[in-house]
Amino acid sequence: MTPDEARETTGMWAEMLAGIDFQTAVLALKMHIATNKYPPAISEILENATSAGGYPDVDEAWGEVTAAIRRHGLYNAKAALESLSPLTRTVAGLIGWQQLCMSENQMADRAHFMRLYETAATRERRNRQIPASVKMAIADASAKLRI
Repeated sequence: MTPDEARETTGMWAEMLAGIDFQTAVLALKMHIATNKYPPAISEILENATSAGGYPDVDEAWGEVTAAIRRHGLYNAKAALESLSPLTRTVAGLIGWQQLCMSENQMADRAHFMRLYETAATRERRNRQIPASVKMAIADASAKLRI
């Protein structure tokens, strides 16, 4: 690798990891080293760094929904939805609170919720990995295409 290539590579790593504080990046790197044989890709460091403080797993999220149904029922949808974690609230809203409360087939609703939740969680995790500078550049490029 030439010195110029090394500077470009270092610059790319710095740009892509700029949104993560130093200690978090170090911990993400240590997680990678502890669980992988090979040097990390930027995406692996970003994934490790953004996975902390994540979302409830799908079973916990469904548990939130069933607890809210028992606690708040059909007629207090606003309070019920507010009691849910953000991603769980989003997915419950997609299905519809009334549908969840009035369901005659809770197993089917659970399966539907789980599919939607996994898709939404994957999308959110990927979105959290993308640095703000890259998101802004994509938005700018998209805006130029619409003109």
